[in-house]
Amino acid sequence: TIGAAFGFEKDFIEAGGDRWVPCYLQNIKQFFNTDITNVVPYASIPGLTDSRKRWKEWIIKKSQLDDNKKKSLKDLEKYLTLTLFTPGITHGIFTCCSMFINQGEYIILPDKRWGNYDNIIEKNIGAKIKSFNYFSEDTIDLKSLEKAMQDVLKTQDKIILILNIPNNPTGYIPTRKEASDLIDLFKKIAIQNKKTLIIFCDDAYEGYTYDIDAIKTSLFYDLFQLEENIIPIKLDGITKELLMYGGRIGALTIGIHKNWITTDLELEQLKVEIENKFSGF
Repeated sequence: TIGAAFGFEKDFIEAGGDRWVPCYLQNIKQFFNTDITNVVPYASIPGLTDSRKRWKEWIIKKSQLDDNKKKSLKDLEKYLTLTLFTPGITHGIFTCCSMFINQGEYIILPDKRWGNYDNIIEKNIGAKIKSFNYFSEDTIDLKSLEKAMQDVLKTQDKIILILNIPNNPTGYIPTRKEASDLIDLFKKIAIQNKKTLIIFCDDAYEGYTYDIDAIKTSLFYDLFQLEENIIPIKLDGITKELLMYGGRIGALTIGIHKNWITTDLELEQLKVEIENKFSGF
């Protein structure tokens, strides 16, 4: 198998050397200015380590935290997992749903949503969607969202929901006040019910902000700073952010809460366990 089988270069390439290298087609070399051994082997399942580190740095930069908030910056650097790459954000969503949702369980979504969520959740996972009204007049309908969460807790012991901001298809972005109210609602539900909230932040359109009153960063960063039992997962990628349509590279990053671990060793062990689990999909 190209990229997996190894041999002496001279055995499969005319005028090849004595190096033990991955098998490759000779014509491929003309397209690259680097050693062929850096090109043809399989990458690790979650992606090249250097690229994953770069994307994590990009996520930290997008937080818009500055040196005046050094503690928050250090927390992001320390408690974010190393990003795992996926074949597009779509596969990242599928991976998260596969990890956290069992057949027949509910995930909460707004009635204004990207249609492919339904395909992923209902057809591929076998789970069910609990919808809430996205709008009440000109703002997000928090009462409808709260009712949906309380209804779901009647049949299962966790809440899973997707926040897609800016929203596809409406393009809506909450104001800072709305965002604060959303965070307060999640805290309230987590504390009152003593249940875990798992929130997928689908940030495919992150940065597409044209309203001066709208939030400028993902809600992931607010969720990450909470002490309540809320698991924030950030899903972003190159398609919209870097305008690389067809590139099909998504990124999956989890915010680890300090109260989940007691030592740095436990933190590193947890990061390894998370990577191993997600790399299995």
